[in-house]
Amino acid sequence: MNTIYIVGFMGVGKTTLTTRYAKENTCTFCDLDAYFEQQKQCSISQWIEQYGLDAFRKEEQKLLYNHPKVNLIATGGGIIERKNNLEFLEHQKVLYLSLPFDIIYQRLEKEKYKRPLVISHTKSSLFELYEKRKTKYQQVSTKILYLTGDLEQDQISFQQMIEILKK
Repeated sequence: MNTIYIVGFMGVGKTTLTTRYAKENTCTFCDLDAYFEQQKQCSISQWIEQYGLDAFRKEEQKLLYNHPKVNLIATGGGIIERKNNLEFLEHQKVLYLSLPFDIIYQRLEKEKYKRPLVISHTKSSLFELYEKRKTKYQQVSTKILYLTGDLEQDQISFQQMIEILKK
């Protein structure tokens, strides 16, 4: 199986759905944000605070190109912010997870201390970012999965979509 890249806005469920799928189906996966933190031995928030967002995006790009060989990659929500990443992903199998903004925002509010962009943005500016990124996610996606916010239902849909992409 070729690697399938999972993209979508922060809080959409990339890590949750990918982790559950991998455990239930004994396949290999990598969460790029967790991999970043493991490699740098600090949180993304700490890295951005110390070195800046642009330095983080540069390091994130290196990991995108040089990640472990696995079946599934859960990317960070901003992976599509760099043109080179867009060009790379356009030539891969990519599943875009889409979820209504209001559901995402509720999730982000619960864990905003972990997410520097949430702390520094208002709800309306996060919505603008969501809309801007949505076009880029669609641009790189092989398939789009429209989620509902119901974890069990979304997990079943996610599994079905991965099975289609594996072919």
